[in-house]
Amino acid sequence: MGKASLVSPDLWGMYSRKLVQRLLHPTRCGDIEFPPTAVGSDSVVVTHATNPDAFMVVRASVGGKSCGDEIALSLLIDRSNHRILDSKFRSFGCGVAIAASDMIAELCIGKTVDEALLITNPSVEAALRDTPDTPSMPSKRLQCSVLASSVIRNAVAQYKGISVSDLDGSSDVCRSNPFGDGEVNKPFKKKSVFKWTSSGLVEQNIDIIVEKALEIHVNGKAYSVTMRTPPKEMRPRDDDHALVAGFCFSDGVFSSFIKDVRKIAPCQFKPLGSRMLVELNADASKLFAVMQTRSAYKAVTSCGLCGKHSADEIEVPLQHVPNTKATTTFESIQNMLSLFDERQKMYQITRTSHAAGLFDHHGALVSFAEDVGRHNAMDKAIGHILLAGGGPGASDVWNGCAFLALLSSRISFEMMQKAIRAGIQVVCGISAATSGAVALAEEYGVTLVGFFGRNGTFVLYTHPHRIVM
Repeated sequence: MGKASLVSPDLWGMYSRKLVQRLLHPTRCGDIEFPPTAVGSDSVVVTHATNPDAFMVVRASVGGKSCGDEIALSLLIDRSNHRILDSKFRSFGCGVAIAASDMIAELCIGKTVDEALLITNPSVEAALRDTPDTPSMPSKRLQCSVLASSVIRNAVAQYKGISVSDLDGSSDVCRSNPFGDGEVNKPFKKKSVFKWTSSGLVEQNIDIIVEKALEIHVNGKAYSVTMRTPPKEMRPRDDDHALVAGFCFSDGVFSSFIKDVRKIAPCQFKPLGSRMLVELNADASKLFAVMQTRSAYKAVTSCGLCGKHSADEIEVPLQHVPNTKATTTFESIQNMLSLFDERQKMYQITRTSHAAGLFDHHGALVSFAEDVGRHNAMDKAIGHILLAGGGPGASDVWNGCAFLALLSSRISFEMMQKAIRAGIQVVCGISAATSGAVALAEEYGVTLVGFFGRNGTFVLYTHPHRIVM
């Protein structure tokens, strides 16, 4: 969106006059000259002449080709009190990004670097309003102001000599959206329905599970889209982070979370909770480039294999699961099932979710997840352990904690594939197992249990030696 389109008479009602004014006549556009000569206050010039280390200029930028916007911010900081004396910006992109950059450059002047961290994209948007109750831009354009508030965090981290992830608090993309529909951080929502009863049709409100798309990009390229239940609270190591970690690991994008993954983070250039970015290190990136010879595919809630183009593509590198000599009993699995049922809060409310629980060989629950999709639930459960520092190839902790997987669904080929990738030795399902799952379990040494019922029955398909009667 360029300047001309933004100031079109038809658009005046969509944007505040204050925003348009800053777009047409930005006051903080440019660069900070340093050492200070023609710019800056006289006291700064004099002080710098006698003490060159008294001030520091920090230059940071954010942006990406994915959205077409880029913002660069320069801060002149007094090292004695960490106060921002001057601020300038340069912006390449849409009009909202330009206006928001100009506003944030003004807002941070006079603040300490820690105070500047409190400037969020909602506060930038609020400062651009003509009146307190009238939004300065349409909700779909709020993402453009996220860049402006994110660049502050980059600049402060650079000044402190730390990474952005080490700053206190979450990134702006994880903060509340003042325009949101209220569903982003809710796994279910109310819906008015008509229920047929013995008395006829009765209107009532019920809870239905929320299903939203999450894009997964790896090394800057689109890799997959999954329909998932969003987390209750967006924060580091939330369910979205775990889902992406577990999914990419299960799909063979990387082999060791600790060794191969630089970071997993929300995209700051897209609406809240809509895209997650995965960055791999150099060695893992080379292997991933080979995988990218196939086009990106879409993984939906009903199938973890959708979009694969050939039979070869459904297989990922697998190894025989560890044989630690650990065993369990039918009574122990029954106890695990009781704990599993207690944790299914989402299912108790909506009756439409799946669950996956990972247990150690003592029967203790070490990871649990629910989701509208059974594959997502399994990926989340695996991903939470990966995020906690476990995982095959990372330590001996993994084999000790991820001994048994309990699933609320049928056990299919791709669910067994995920379990084998994670080195899980026993897989129990409430429902049946498919022929593909049985074949994989037989080949890779997994004890497969199906039809595990609350009435005391079950079916042992493969490798029964781990179940002590």
